Amino acid sequence: MARRLRWSDVDFERGTVNLIQKGGSTKSLPMGAAVVSSLRAIAPLRRKFKEIGGSLPVFQHPVEQYRNPGHAVINLKPAIERACTKAGITKRVTPHLFRHSFATHLVDADVNLRTVQKLLGHSRIATTEIYTHVSMETMRSAQHMIDAGLAARGHNKPRQRSVWTHPPKLQVIKSNR
Repeated sequence: MARRLRWSDVDFERGTVNLIQKGGSTKSLPMGAAVVSSLRAIAPLRRKFKEIGGSLPVFQHPVEQYRNPGHAVINLKPAIERACTKAGITKRVTPHLFRHSFATHLVDADVNLRTVQKLLGHSRIATTEIYTHVSMETMRSAQHMIDAGLAARGHNKPRQRSVWTHPPKLQVIKSNR
């Protein structure tokens, strides 16, 4: 969980970060160039507090860093709300929405689902599948591949086009979540 990230968890030389997962286990993840650059930019602001002892949180409330230097920001919602207001976003945004969007963008970019599972820290692939959905763009891309395969085998166009006068009834399946 990034909100509890401490500077001792960040390895700038290797470009990795160690995160403690829900169950208490640790996972090491690569950091992209933008993350490394952003963390390096705020690292000097935190260096003066290292002599206080222990490893300081990366994400710390500006006032709390003086009052309680080892106290991490636990509730990210106020910061997210301020950022959304500033950006003019009216949709309800939560930390979990970022996680879901992250997973969906990876799947849409054809990242292997097993890799997405590792990045999210899921022990079961079925859990990862819950967090991801296939976008219409990805389904259209797959349909174009199917069309190209059929065309290569001589199935260019259907002889007769079927048109629905009424769309079929869909069965709604409720989630147990």
